Amino acid sequence: MCQEGGYDLASTPYMGLGVIEGLSGITLDLENPFQVFGDSLGYTKEVLPHQAAVIEVAGKQVKNINI
Repeated sequence: MCQEGGYDLASTPYMGLGVIEGLSGITLDLENPFQVFGDSLGYTKEVLPHQAAVIEVAGKQVKNINI
């Protein structure tokens, strides 16, 4: 796993937590004080077709990992 970014010491823990929540399927009820800024950037929570294609490929590849 890789978390790109981490340039801001204050917001990075919240971004990393979002990644960990997504991977674990566990959502913590923590307030992210930086969410307002993120929402203002125009990003969407909808998975776009090109993103879905990459997710599908990654899902197939992860099945080949033996731990």
